[in-house]
Amino acid sequence: MRCLSEEERGSWNMYSKSSKSVYCNKFLEIMKKIITTVFPQNIEDVFHSVTMLLSSNDQEQKPQVLPKGSSDPLVNLFKKAESWRHKRQILSFLTQTMSYNQVSQMLPDVTENKYYAAKSHAKIVGPGLPLSTTSTRQRMDPVKLDNFLDFITSSHVVRDLPYGERKIKMSDGTFMKCQMLYVVWVPEM
Repeated sequence: MRCLSEEERGSWNMYSKSSKSVYCNKFLEIMKKIITTVFPQNIEDVFHSVTMLLSSNDQEQKPQVLPKGSSDPLVNLFKKAESWRHKRQILSFLTQTMSYNQVSQMLPDVTENKYYAAKSHAKIVGPGLPLSTTSTRQRMDPVKLDNFLDFITSSHVVRDLPYGERKIKMSDGTFMKCQMLYVVWVPEM
């Protein structure tokens, strides 16, 4: 087992998910080494008891903001919602009080990415609140745009563009009206 360095470390929340995983695996190795030293015959039983005790302590320490059963209407709403926008709003309520594992047990189609997107939505926008609609600004006044288009397509500016219609005699003797623009384009093709 590699030794941990003695250098000072930052806050636990500062580390990435993969770094936290590496440290947790090292802690588990250390715990198993201690258990093998103290109880060499019952390593797995003691390890299982310790992990069960730790998980029960975590559940006791985490206060439940929502009373039991109050998440059921939110789960039903989530299942009935059609768009991800509405699902994210509903899921942002659940992320405030429940871990990813708890949510994924109730809603198996929720991925970890969706869970953390909803959690981020709750922090930035607020739990259950819709995203503010962004208004796009119009870059040019429509009246000014119309005047500009009229000017650049007027005969004062445009001189060599072929506008109008031309009658073309077909091989069977019939005449067909065709835009001048098409007549100019055909030889180029």
